[in-house]
Amino acid sequence: VFSLVALDEIWQRRMELDVVPRYYVLQYWVGATAPVLNEVERGDLVIFRHPIVGHSYTIGVDTSRGGLKSDFAAIQVVDRNTMEQVARWRGRVEAFHVADLVAGLGHYYCMAVVAPELSHEGYTVSTRLITDYHYPAMYRGIIATRPEGSGVEGSFGYVPNEHNKRMIVDSLQLAIREKLLWI
Repeated sequence: VFSLVALDEIWQRRMELDVVPRYYVLQYWVGATAPVLNEVERGDLVIFRHPIVGHSYTIGVDTSRGGLKSDFAAIQVVDRNTMEQVARWRGRVEAFHVADLVAGLGHYYCMAVVAPELSHEGYTVSTRLITDYHYPAMYRGIIATRPEGSGVEGSFGYVPNEHNKRMIVDSLQLAIREKLLWI
């Protein structure tokens, strides 16, 4: 789907920046005042760059069905000022615990805007972020009500469908081709 040449060029540019990925275990729970990050030799959370005061961040969340035999859940953190991927997490845990990780990363990255995919267990993540963590920076989708595209606010998160997934893939292809996104 994506140009391997363009992806390789982006990767080579990233390597030239002297960015050394570091692995962490993140602990965060309801009532915690700040996330606890412990550096480890290998782990599910990779931080490429720590937060910069004054920058804005977005977190995309794709949950899995949970359990050791499920697909992976994934969390991506992007610096909106530089369009650079600054952290990622990938693991097999239940959505209940994905919410803890997202809340912790959101607080760590300057109250990042969080956009969980609302399919299957994504509703659990969204609900926990709102009700348990009172997370203030949730992406809220728009539901089109008229052909001209104006609409009303929808759920706290992103509702995937065939059309918007195609738009996302097309936008990512363009961003990679034009070197607008750093991964």
